[in-house]
Amino acid sequence: MSWFKKAADQGDGLAHYFIGTLYSQGKGASKDYSQAFRWFELGANKGEVMAQAALGAMYEKGQGTRKDIVRALMYYELVIERFDRRTWQYRDVFISKRRVGTLMTAEQISEAKQLSKNWTKENPVDGNR
Repeated sequence: MSWFKKAADQGDGLAHYFIGTLYSQGKGASKDYSQAFRWFELGANKGEVMAQAALGAMYEKGQGTRKDIVRALMYYELVIERFDRRTWQYRDVFISKRRVGTLMTAEQISEAKQLSKNWTKENPVDGNR
């Protein structure tokens, strides 16, 4: 955990994701969804797609935060937009996006897509994972 924290202190979004994963799984740290959410959010705000996918799942399940399917879909949209379509992670996020979408009204879906577009405009990120 200490090496990840050193990298996170330098602004490494992937390190934020790994720390969140350690907290969410209780490996190398006590299982703590609130801490996991916090670290995933830091990574997601850096544009790290794995952290965005994890944050979407936490919003979907209400782990470490209140359940919010609009925010879940927003983060899934961000990931789908940037993830390499050949990876298993893309497939998993695509399935999650479809699952959440079936629970939503047209207005909620529209709101999530608009939030995703706004996030992308305000947080331009180079590259694709």
